[in-house]
Parts: sequence; structure tokens; C-alpha cells
Amino acid sequence: MTNPPLPTHVGVLGSGDVGRVLAAGLAHHGIEAVLGTRRTGDADLTAWSSATGIRVVSFAEATAFGDTVILAVRGADHAVGGVLDVAGGPEAFAGKVVIDVTNPLVFGEGGPSLESTEVSGGEALQERLPGAHVVKAFNTVGNTLMVDPQLPGGPPVMFIAGDDEDAVARVGAILDAFGWRWLNVGGIERSRELESLCILWVAIGSRSGSWDHAFTLLKN
Repeated sequence: MTNPPLPTHVGVLGSGDVGRVLAAGLAHHGIEAVLGTRRTGDADLTAWSSATGIRVVSFAEATAFGDTVILAVRGADHAVGGVLDVAGGPEAFAGKVVIDVTNPLVFGEGGPSLESTEVSGGEALQERLPGAHVVKAFNTVGNTLMVDPQLPGGPPVMFIAGDDEDAVARVGAILDAFGWRWLNVGGIERSRELESLCILWVAIGSRSGSWDHAFTLLKN
């Protein structure tokens, strides 16, 4: 089996730190990307676009542009739904690989928790976009390590999940380019464990006061 090709066009939905890091990483590795946002006229984004050469466009334009779409917005259910609606609804994502970077977090006095432990954000997204191939990835590490992670123990492992094997392999090709090892842990229902792993990542960071950590897997 030959390795799947890298995507040629990626629309990144979300103009926060995560979206910007991923868009810049894609561009650095030769993949054409655009950044989708509601704030197309924002001065800070305009300056970022000028510095990186990456176009800043609407959510709908970014979705139409990409053969692959990265969802890098707030993971709360209502927030994700609002972005999908503005981007054009389920039809706009049909046939595309959708990389779900989100975690459906709620914040309380004890720190973040998940909106639901029964239906994950990844599963809910796949249900919303039945014609797309959703793959959960990048949700268990901070944005500073998402692209070309450099850690003393060597490349960490990105755990990813999705129902379509070809889509998972295509996301794996991006991870290969980004310097990760990666492991397919199963169908999109495994997003439940991956989103819980985000809570563990936050707990470790809160306890240690450092956020430059990632998970790995050791085996014989």
C-alpha cells in the first residue's frame, strides 16, 4: 500500500492561536492553506496575513477552498454548530476530510470538564456532517507543539480516530510531515477517550505549571 498524498488545499476554520499555528505549519510544509474567520477585516489578522502570506477569508470561503478542512474553533456544541452553519451547512463539507481539533469543554471552578461523556464532540460532528469524513486529531496537545514538536524523548505520538480509513491515512500524512508519530485508535467513537485525554493534558499542565508536554506510547 502506497502512502496517501498530502492534501493540496486546506481550509482552516478558526483564527485563534490553534488555527494560525496549523495554517502556518501547513504553509511551511508546502501545503496551500487559507484561514477562515468571522473577523475578515480585523487589523491583527490582516497583519498576520501580510507576515505569513496566508489569506484570511470567511468560513464559507475557507470550506469551499479546502479538499481538507480543519475545525479549530471553540469546541462547545453551540459554537461548533454556529460555525458549520455560517460555513454553508452539511452540504458544504460533503466529500471532504474534516480534521476535528476541538474539545467540547465547559469551564467551572475546578477547571475544564467535558460537556458530555456519553457522546463525544467528534461523534456529534460526524453526525452533523454525514457526507464528510471526520477525523479527530491534534486535540491532545497544546498549539506550541502541534507542528514539528521538539522534545527530549523524541517525537511524541498523536492519537487519532475516524471511521474512514483513507481519511485517517490522509491525516496521518499531514502528521508525518509535521514530525509526529501517530496511531489510529479506531472509529470516531474513540473521540470520547481522546477528548478525555485532553482533560488529563490540562491537569498535568495545571499541576506542573508547564504546558510543553505531549503523550507517547511505548511498546515492544
